[in-house]
Amino acid sequence: MLNEHTKMNPNLNFGQAVKGSNMARGAGLIDARHLIFVPDDITLLAPSRAWTKNNQAAATAWFAAFLDWMTTSPNG
Repeated sequence: MLNEHTKMNPNLNFGQAVKGSNMARGAGLIDARHLIFVPDDITLLAPSRAWTKNNQAAATAWFAAFLDWMTTSPNG
């Protein structure tokens, strides 16, 4: 089940911390390279009764919002 209160925001505005700086950096995208495997993992979950249509819709919406952030934000 996906939790609205604890979910990761669909951006990496603060995806990489640098001591002494609180500026958002695009370099955090490099650290998130493993996110490319998540859609495959979701496909494997699809047949499970534990993975609901609501979960699928929420995951799809998250990745759509993440794609939007990557293609429209200065850091993306």
